[in-house]
Amino acid sequence: MSEEASFIQLKQVTKSFHKDSRAIEVLKDVNLEVDQGDIFGIIGYSGAGKSTLIRCINGIESLTSGEVILDKQVVSNLRGEELRRFRRQVGMIFQQFNLMPSRTVFGNIALALRKSGLSKPQKEQRIMELLKLVDIEDKRDAYPSQLSGGQKQRVAIARALANHPKVLLCDEATSALDPQTTKSILRFLKDLNQKLGITIVMITHEMGVVKEICNKVAIIDQGVILEQGDVFTVFSNPREPLTRTFLETTSNLSKVNELIRINAPLVQLNEGQIIVKLTYTKTTVSEALISEISRRFYVDVNIIASDIEIVNDMLLGGLVAILSGEPASIEQTLGYLQEKNVSAEVIKDARSSHQEISAECV
Repeated sequence: MSEEASFIQLKQVTKSFHKDSRAIEVLKDVNLEVDQGDIFGIIGYSGAGKSTLIRCINGIESLTSGEVILDKQVVSNLRGEELRRFRRQVGMIFQQFNLMPSRTVFGNIALALRKSGLSKPQKEQRIMELLKLVDIEDKRDAYPSQLSGGQKQRVAIARALANHPKVLLCDEATSALDPQTTKSILRFLKDLNQKLGITIVMITHEMGVVKEICNKVAIIDQGVILEQGDVFTVFSNPREPLTRTFLETTSNLSKVNELIRINAPLVQLNEGQIIVKLTYTKTTVSEALISEISRRFYVDVNIIASDIEIVNDMLLGGLVAILSGEPASIEQTLGYLQEKNVSAEVIKDARSSHQEISAECV
């Protein structure tokens, strides 16, 4: 955390709803900090409290207890016109776009400028600026039914940016889009963040979205923030089982566990061999470790799965490989990997002729 107060702060935020005379806690003592200019991802399964959290940030939901502060304004203290002015500083985009089907693209964006105080020519100029920004100037007079999903989301983004907001809140903004369109929209949001310096908070259940554009992340489950921090640190060294589960949804490495479970031919071992899962936790992924351990310790390395990607301009991931060699050489190899900040988990072991065991070297 920075020494100065963060741009968005949630302090011991609790939110309860009442149903059949029972109080149901949706958010439980949530503490969160988002710095200005962040693209901050909040990831969790359906019902985890993500959408309620984002609605607390823009003041749509009142708090049961705690504080939400955005750019030094205590959101929960705002009322009436003051709250309406505040909400114009917070843009929001949704999974289903929320466009008016009876209005053109121009008309949908114009809705956001009704209380802006701009003259009609000024509004038209602002709308055309936004259409140019989101690269759909040619769709000015089109209706939502005539647009693709990606074009609809660009209209929604333009509408959200109409009043020069300080923050853009995205509630599952890419969940209704196909993978290719999702990548396009995420790239566009990242460009907006860099061009405008706008702070973006992404609510999602998709780990790929967070990996693609976020620099910070928080994992939420049943209204509780389990862990948070910069994306590379959280993903390279996850503390919580749920974080590891999310990571497995986008990793090829987890598929090896199923192959081992059914004893597939690919993972059947000869005596003395092991299957090891290597997870790169720092910048060592750029080193020629595999060729180095082969030369140094006379160990054969047969890579059967790998998953390495770029997160925040750093390489993150690992591989699964079969190691063959003398027992002492394999032990030396595991020790060497530890020295290089590589987590080495032995997930199948045939060094004993009587039984196969699992162990972990970290």
